[in-house]
Amino acid sequence: MKLRNPFAILFSIAIALTMTASCGGHDEHDHDHEGHDHGAESAHGHEGHDHDHEGEGHEGRSAGEIVLEPQKAKDAGVAAEVIKPEDFSEVIATSGRILLSASDETSVVATQPGIVKMSRAWTSGMAVGAGTPLFSISQKNLPEGDLAARARIDQQTAKAEYDRVKKLYDQRLATATEYETAKNAYENANLTAGALAGGGNGTISASRGGYVLSCLVKDGDYVEVGTPLMTITSTKRMRLQADLPIRNFGDIGRITSANFRLPQNETLYRLEALNGKVVSHSRVAEGNSAYVPVIFEFDNAPGVVAGSFAEIYLLGNPRQGVLSVPKTALTEEQGLFYVYIQEDDECYRKRQVKKGATDGIKVEITSGLKAGERVVTQNPMAVKLASMSGAIPGHTHEH
Repeated sequence: MKLRNPFAILFSIAIALTMTASCGGHDEHDHDHEGHDHGAESAHGHEGHDHDHEGEGHEGRSAGEIVLEPQKAKDAGVAAEVIKPEDFSEVIATSGRILLSASDETSVVATQPGIVKMSRAWTSGMAVGAGTPLFSISQKNLPEGDLAARARIDQQTAKAEYDRVKKLYDQRLATATEYETAKNAYENANLTAGALAGGGNGTISASRGGYVLSCLVKDGDYVEVGTPLMTITSTKRMRLQADLPIRNFGDIGRITSANFRLPQNETLYRLEALNGKVVSHSRVAEGNSAYVPVIFEFDNAPGVVAGSFAEIYLLGNPRQGVLSVPKTALTEEQGLFYVYIQEDDECYRKRQVKKGATDGIKVEITSGLKAGERVVTQNPMAVKLASMSGAIPGHTHEH
């Protein structure tokens, strides 16, 4: 048997001992390193848990929810209500204007010819009481002289002629035609003299109380008997003329009421609450108009001004089971509409919806809502601002 080189044997043993020591040291180093990693992972894992829990919100709320504390919501005027199916009228949105009711207008006319003098400078909108002196009409200094005096002379002349003809008629010396002519002339002279009595200075007073709609004369104008001087309105009843598009003419028989809004204020007026009713509607469009008028009459209300243009919502037959929200519940972003759902006392969620018709008070929701959901109906902008606040996304309650 051939002996191996002793140097080769020693070299092999040395290599083996070196590898053994190296392996043991590596295991010990890895264990220490792994221990270090375990602590780091434990700390990192705890931090990750806290972060995720904080992102979920209180008691596991998910991302996308908006937190607004109840007291802050109350202070901001936020209010919510449960949405449920209700009756909702057919609606046609259009425009029109406010008119005065003809039954509440009174014309003041001259009762004698002469020169007008106003009792005061009358302008539209001024209040007048029944019996208030409005004008005086003087016949002095007229080119044709004092008309009252002339009327008295004419009256006397007509009476003398009548007496003469009557005497002849009684004696069968005058015809019936002559008698009737003399009688009529005398009666007309009496009427004229009576109208011009009072020294040629007649006072015209208001026959009823109300407001000046228009004053048609000014100081120094000459007027004849029957000349319009002023129009007075009581403004108790008003009219709303709605312009119904011809394309909706088939719906005219179903229109029962209307809501309207005026440009000078934000009030929405409901004819139902103002004793309103439909009084007429046309079957023919006037001229080349694309509209037919529908006329309503209603009790006057504060802020309603005759002649104002109006935004009108014509109301038809009610539809049942419609989901709707107050107009105040909607917010708009780039042509899209949203509401805010209240999920609990302090948690809200933004929801896109599609809207249908509106009657000026509520808006029909065609998709995006379910019956029984609680929707913010007052000041949803406060919730929107809360969603934009830096404090809201990371809910900061202690856990």
